[in-house]
Amino acid sequence: MKQEFVSLSVICVLILSGCNLTSILESEAPSTAQQIDKVPMSEPLPSYPPVPLAVNSFTNGRSVVIDMNVLNAYDCPVSCTFKTVSDDLVMEAYLNNWGDGVYKAKNITKQLELSQYLKTGTANGLLTIEDHLNDIKIVGNVINDKYDGTFYTYKLSSGSLLSSEEYKKGNLNGEKITYDQYGNVKTKGNYVNGTLDGKFYSYYSSGAVEEIASFENGRLIGAYSNYYENGRLKQQGRYTNGLEQGTTKIYMEDGALWASVTYSKDKPIAGKCANGRKWTKAELLNWENGLKVNCTYYINRNEAR
Repeated sequence: MKQEFVSLSVICVLILSGCNLTSILESEAPSTAQQIDKVPMSEPLPSYPPVPLAVNSFTNGRSVVIDMNVLNAYDCPVSCTFKTVSDDLVMEAYLNNWGDGVYKAKNITKQLELSQYLKTGTANGLLTIEDHLNDIKIVGNVINDKYDGTFYTYKLSSGSLLSSEEYKKGNLNGEKITYDQYGNVKTKGNYVNGTLDGKFYSYYSSGAVEEIASFENGRLIGAYSNYYENGRLKQQGRYTNGLEQGTTKIYMEDGALWASVTYSKDKPIAGKCANGRKWTKAELLNWENGLKVNCTYYINRNEAR
């Protein structure tokens, strides 16, 4: 009898984190003596699920190997059922003699459940993972043990969509979209071989654009713009190889310029309020550390500029 093996490796499930490029400023229009927070830029968190199919963490580091000869020994020439329970891990397989069927696994301690279709002993077809501990469900397609096509992440309890992302031959390639709790698009970007590459957008729950940035091989590059929810420009600057460089301009919600900050390799080296007052070294240090700087305006802002 020809010996056949079915080998399946499965993924680990991590806590879902939202992607958010910037912190949000005060929604109210600042007064003449209002302090405005620095708006930091940072690369979004890694894609979810962030690990390839071959990690094995679901089975506590052990690969799942089903010997078809063992199954055949149970006198099932057409179809076979395999079930084992060990270390809180329950594994089941419902297969025919060609290795076609369904494989299921349940890690009771971690409250994870997996269902995967097999073809000729290899993961091919629908993959479903339920993470009851973190209230997450992942659904996608696998071809020859690799993610392929669109993967969807849902909130398990409500069924609301949290994210969708495109995979090709096991790598995140294509558009990834995340959604807020109300189903509105939160972030949208393009990935190449698992890293951000191209335009990246973040949105307010109202649908208004919050930020537009560009990435190249996972690094911020070129011009970026932050906006208030009313559509007016909040902040505008540039990045070179992931570091802020050149002049960054910050605006108030009514459209008036608040201040300009000059960067060199991500470090602020000069700052100036719209009324012409230059920032002190202490203020530059505060800005670098994410603290507030106060720019006082004259009543007549045209004179201040």
